[in-house]
Order: sequence, then C-alpha cells, then structure tokens
Amino acid sequence: MNIKEKPETFNIPDVVARIEHYSRRVHITSLDALHLCEVWGAFNGAGEQRRAIDQSPAHLAAAVYEDAVFLKLVVVLVRLLDQTRGGNILKSDRISFPVIYSLLSLPGVSEIFIARASNSIGTILEGLEPNQAVEMVRKCIESFGERLHRLNTEKPNRAAQMRSFRDVNFAHELRKNEAKASPLIRYIPEMLSEIMALMENVQKIVSGSPSNYWPHGEAGESAMQLWNAVETVFSNPG
Repeated sequence: MNIKEKPETFNIPDVVARIEHYSRRVHITSLDALHLCEVWGAFNGAGEQRRAIDQSPAHLAAAVYEDAVFLKLVVVLVRLLDQTRGGNILKSDRISFPVIYSLLSLPGVSEIFIARASNSIGTILEGLEPNQAVEMVRKCIESFGERLHRLNTEKPNRAAQMRSFRDVNFAHELRKNEAKASPLIRYIPEMLSEIMALMENVQKIVSGSPSNYWPHGEAGESAMQLWNAVETVFSNPG
C-alpha cells in the first residue's frame, strides 16, 4: 500500500503509541461487527420464532430492529476498511486497518514492534523463544499488508460495493439519481472473516503474542433467547 505523502519529520514513539491506541479502538469495533453479525444472523435464522413474530403485533418493531442492526453492521464493516485518501497520515482523523498499516509503514516504525516482540509480556506468557516471536510479528506485518492490498485491488471489489451500498441507501441518499444497490448480503460473512483476520494480525503485531480470543456465538445465543421470549409471549397470550 503506497503512502502518497510521508511527513518530513515525526516522532517514532508517538506513532507507536498511536498505533497501540488505534489497535484498541479497532478491536472494540471488530467485536461490535462480530456481535452485530451474530444478532442479525440469529434473527434471520430464527425459523418458527421468526414466522410467529412476523404474524404478531411485534412484527413492526422486529422489522425496525433488523434494519437497524443491518445498517450498523454495514457501516461498521465499511468504517474498519476506510482508506487514508493520501495526504499526511499523521493528520488523518480516521481509525481503520488501512490507517494502522500506513502508520506501520512509516520509516522505523514496524522495526520497533518487531524488535520488542522478543521480550514482550505476551511472548513470555506464551513461552515463545525470542526469535520465534520476532519472526511471528514480521510475518504478521507482511500478512497484514498483503491482505489489505488484496482487498483494495480485488475485482469485483467487495469493500467498494458495500461502501456504495451504504452511500446510496443510508448516507442521506447521497446519490439520489442512482437506483438503490442490492444489499450484498452474501458479502457480510465474507467481510467479517476478513476483518477478524486483520484484527488478529494487529493484535499479534502490537502484543507480540500469538493468543487471540473472540467470543464467538455469545451475541447470537443472546439474540435467540430474545426471539424465543418474544415468540413465547405471543404464542401463549394471557
């Protein structure tokens, strides 16, 4: 990924601190995407509960709920892949995976993360040899950049199509003369998988540890409990 304009001078420790801060922010947002996807999937896969709700007085609120979850899911996925749009990366107010990679690509920055991996707390706790940890971080930085490059250059471009869908359907209908794009539902699980892989790269780069924990299924199970409760109420009136 090319940086169109590199700042003439910058403080490497400040950039490292910014990457650490951004990594925490994108981690929270990535978890948000995972939870939203599970909740959205639970409602669409609710089967008998969904049919019962559709035939009950709760159908209008349920439709609003589904639309709101889908809207936020699309917005979150697109936000995580927002491009830097060139310029001085240190003046950008965006927080996304491409921004993090652009910061990592500044001279001397990635070398800090590679060097410190040998004695990071994560490395010690995992029992990795220093050279193993260093090689892991080096490969993660490589993999991180390659995945972003592939996502940015693939044709058809899934991220661009989702961004277009957001703009046309949600962002105040910015392109009123265009027909509304299809929801691109098939891209949702694919893009979530891409986001999870990018987040794992970032976590390993920043922490120097190979361990990653994602609470898969918790939000989906919670959503199913919600729909079961709603379905029970309307199946047993009084």
